Amino acid sequence: MRARSIAIWLLTAFVSVGAAAASERVMVGEDIYVAAGEELDDAVCIGCSIRIDGKVRDAVAIGGSIDVNGEVSGDAVSIFGSMRLDGDVRGDAVVIGDGMTISSKVGGDAVAVLGAIELNSGAEVDGDTVSVLGGVTGKAVAKLGGKVHESQAFKALAVSGAALLFLLILLFSMLAGPFVTFVVVSILGPTRVEIVQQTAAQRAGMSFLIGLAVWVASVVTPVTMFWAPGVESLVTLAFFVVAAVGYAGLGLWVGRGFIRSEGVLAPAVVGSGVIGIIQLIPVLGWFIAWPLFGLLALGAATLSGFGTSIDWMLRRSEMEPTPRPTHT
Repeated sequence: MRARSIAIWLLTAFVSVGAAAASERVMVGEDIYVAAGEELDDAVCIGCSIRIDGKVRDAVAIGGSIDVNGEVSGDAVSIFGSMRLDGDVRGDAVVIGDGMTISSKVGGDAVAVLGAIELNSGAEVDGDTVSVLGGVTGKAVAKLGGKVHESQAFKALAVSGAALLFLLILLFSMLAGPFVTFVVVSILGPTRVEIVQQTAAQRAGMSFLIGLAVWVASVVTPVTMFWAPGVESLVTLAFFVVAAVGYAGLGLWVGRGFIRSEGVLAPAVVGSGVIGIIQLIPVLGWFIAWPLFGLLALGAATLSGFGTSIDWMLRRSEMEPTPRPTHT
């Protein structure tokens, strides 16, 4: 009875969260399509692309492209993906790590970092047009309300200590995550990692809530058991193991958005590297990607029993109910 009550509570919380975000669409590894006549508040895609024929408020794609034929009333941001604008963006249009093609109107600034901006006939940019280490083409056929800034020189990048430090941290993240994932796949086997990935995909809401519970327990347990020597080290080790297994599953989920393979190791390793890069992004990575990926990883590994079964935790609760007291 107790296990069923907990399951009902988790389901209710998940439905409540889903209802609150009914006008938003957040996908990992699966493309988002906003049809003509459809309106969304936000469209967020990780490891996938967004096509907008309808209308959205803000659009964010990480590891994928954004294709606008309808309208974005706010900002459009693509990280490690291109952007093509045949429809209007009333706010800013920003691309990091790729290029941008504009054939319509941008109400704010158009910015491309490590990529070029191509302006076609009919392009309008009310704000500034900025390309860092890329370039701007088609200025003669476009209507530009602000200034044009373009830099194709690599001197600033070479002399910047901050940029060098960031590149070193980026390199470490790209290697550490994939290495841990390689170890997890080697120890658990592809089948179990596949089950962890399926758990995160099919039980995302419940995985998130269980991950939150695991995180709280990892903080509270050492405090409440301060009298037991070594408990803090054991909890830290257990937390790392659970997180490593969960991240391997999430890496597989994200990696299959880049590698169309029936195998497990290659997409899992690539996806882990992508997640590591995403979590380094200032603000977005620190305050959104870390909690999102971290709690999903903890929850998916726990809920699936380290890849035993998608409903391992729920079935275990049903098989071992709390005994009722007997009256004599």
